[in-house]
Amino acid sequence: MTGQFSLLQDYQPINGEFVAFVGNPRGRKIEGQGTVSNGVNIIERVNFVSQLKYNLMSVSQIYDKYLCALLNSRECLILKHGVFIPKDLILMHAPRRFNTYSLDLNNPSGIESCFLSKALEDESFLWHRRLGHHKSSHKPKTINSIDCPFQLLHKDLFGPVSVMSHGRKSYCLVVTDDFSRFTWVFFLAKKDETPKTMKIHLLQIKNLFNLRVKTIRSDHVTEFKNIILDSFCESKGISRQFSAPRTL
Repeated sequence: MTGQFSLLQDYQPINGEFVAFVGNPRGRKIEGQGTVSNGVNIIERVNFVSQLKYNLMSVSQIYDKYLCALLNSRECLILKHGVFIPKDLILMHAPRRFNTYSLDLNNPSGIESCFLSKALEDESFLWHRRLGHHKSSHKPKTINSIDCPFQLLHKDLFGPVSVMSHGRKSYCLVVTDDFSRFTWVFFLAKKDETPKTMKIHLLQIKNLFNLRVKTIRSDHVTEFKNIILDSFCESKGISRQFSAPRTL
């Protein structure tokens, strides 16, 4: 993506998603797409986001073009397709799964043993997503500090999904109670219905169970991080927790 409109060729305006900036969670909307060329190479599907100060390129998309990227402490080299690397120079092999690279090290000997994980591949990928590409891992937590329902609610929003619900809704708000693991699923027609749905749900919990939600944990998307929910939670004494921002 880029914030320099002059770089784009074959520009097509689109109504895209919002891209968050540091210090501005709402950020700016993706306004269009085009191609960027230096006369030799062409990069397609480049998103235009006004006020973006840097030009960003996805390494996984480089690989999707059958190219190769070599990174070290000084530079990143993009290599042509078919570059051969001798086997004696390869220390570890990590196949790509989705847009991550999973290291499967079942050999407990040698240098590889320090990277050995006891988790299955699916579990490793799940924690990779949870930790937001952190370089250092968290210590395991053996004792749950949550001792009653509704002390902590986890909330997440996904969509649009390819298959709509019976009510023709394509977004889902998922809420999980940390203590009981009980989960609610709310179907939404639009993402901006999230704040209203969350307010109604929190009031229903208070009315039905006579228990007060103490903390809500979510990611940094604008559907959770906005003036409406900030004001509501502040008025009800509900604290907010946000997951670590993703680092690429």
